[in-house]
Amino acid sequence: MRCELGQKDINLKNTEWWAKKAKDAGAELVCFPEMSISGFYAAGVDSKLSGDQIYLEVHKIAEPVPDGPSAKSIGDLAKELGIYISAGIFEFENHIVYNSYFMFGPQGFVGKYRKTHMPACEYPYCKSGSEFPVFNVSGCTVGIATCFDNTMPEAARILALKGAEIILMPHAWSNEDVFGPPTSGKSEDRRKEVLTFIPSRAYDNKAYVVFVDQVGRVSDQYSYPGFSVLLDPKGQILAESGAKEEMIVADFTKELLEVERGRPDSGLRSRRPEIYSELVRSAYPI
Repeated sequence: MRCELGQKDINLKNTEWWAKKAKDAGAELVCFPEMSISGFYAAGVDSKLSGDQIYLEVHKIAEPVPDGPSAKSIGDLAKELGIYISAGIFEFENHIVYNSYFMFGPQGFVGKYRKTHMPACEYPYCKSGSEFPVFNVSGCTVGIATCFDNTMPEAARILALKGAEIILMPHAWSNEDVFGPPTSGKSEDRRKEVLTFIPSRAYDNKAYVVFVDQVGRVSDQYSYPGFSVLLDPKGQILAESGAKEEMIVADFTKELLEVERGRPDSGLRSRRPEIYSELVRSAYPI
């Protein structure tokens, strides 16, 4: 979905339109990109805005979750449609802003996740979260890891160890590429980048993965090539999008999950955490 910078009313209207379209297609869980409501403000997002101006804009548009007006709007929509809806927003709590992704269902608020790993472009504006919650969604367990979190294999593994059967991976991964040098801006090249590492998160953790990203130009500095993909617990593609606003739908079945996680040599079963102490070193020596 195209997510306009700071234009929450427009983004909410588009969210409603796509959610209804998803409902008509039989979807039970509808996932929107990172910062789908707020738009993704980060360092360098617009040449006309200084760092201080971006900071002020972020604080101006941030809202409480679940009691802010945008979250309540999503809650009302989820109740009306009888489905689960997840969306991203700048969350405001105790004078602190978080990059948050939240979910409502037919019965009300399900929960929220605060992005735990901040790339350099977000450090000045958002505080990192410190928890990896999982949620019961219509009988299955769902976890969330936002954008840069997914470059850390530990995030998806923790969610899987906590029982996550589906991992939502909302992104605002621009062509300008906060992870490294600028990319070509072509959807097919972003597809290659995503499929280099995201399928391993599904395969290693025997979990379904929902990778969803923004699309389109949102400022003179930031644009998104548009690529989203749904993966099964074997890391295989169930559905993928192109370089436009588009909805993709797939069925996630319990049977495949049980087969993959039930294998005697499954990676989740064969772990040896007693020898993994190096994984909790405070920092990598550079």
